[in-house]
Amino acid sequence: PSTSARSTPQLSRSTVVPDSQRAKQTLFKAAPQHQVTEQYRQLTAEIEERISKLSEATAKSNSLRSVANA
Repeated sequence: PSTSARSTPQLSRSTVVPDSQRAKQTLFKAAPQHQVTEQYRQLTAEIEERISKLSEATAKSNSLRSVANA
């Protein structure tokens, strides 16, 4: 199944992003409790989950290939 059909967390527009950039701080340090910061956390979790599933699928595929070539 394609992962593109999944719901991806939405990132709202906010002045907190350019404000933290001007302050030379990460969004997580400048505004740890802000709604946009939480949206970035959700996006990061979604990306990590997708990478993990892709890595698992790749490892399984490589394992099957090794068995077939043995």
